[in-house]
Amino acid sequence: MTDKATYAKRLNAWADALDSGQFDQCIGHLSIPGTRKSKCPLGVGCHVSGLGKWTNGFYVVSAKDKSDERLPKAVMEYYGLSDPYGSEIMQGGANFGTSVMYPDITAYNSYLGHTFNGLAKIIRNYARTL
Repeated sequence: MTDKATYAKRLNAWADALDSGQFDQCIGHLSIPGTRKSKCPLGVGCHVSGLGKWTNGFYVVSAKDKSDERLPKAVMEYYGLSDPYGSEIMQGGANFGTSVMYPDITAYNSYLGHTFNGLAKIIRNYARTL
């Protein structure tokens, strides 16, 4: 079993990638097909994990573990998460009066318009709670 310090290190690497400026922020999909840089925050997490490959906007870890809108199971496990939309990150890392109406990273990105930098801060806050 992976220890909490390893999960925290991996989460911080994800947050660093969000802060890097290397990716263009998109909504609705992990990645926009035909682009290398357009990713949603979960797509950046997939990219950082290095567990799979991008195929037509899908992050493919295996034939049965792929997605175009949420974290594949292997990527969830890589970060020590149990929800494919990162809800525990939002519940544990968003210390600014978050509404339960928007419980996950996808909602904060797609519906509330948070920047990658803001989401990186939330991921780092969550990593500190491990």
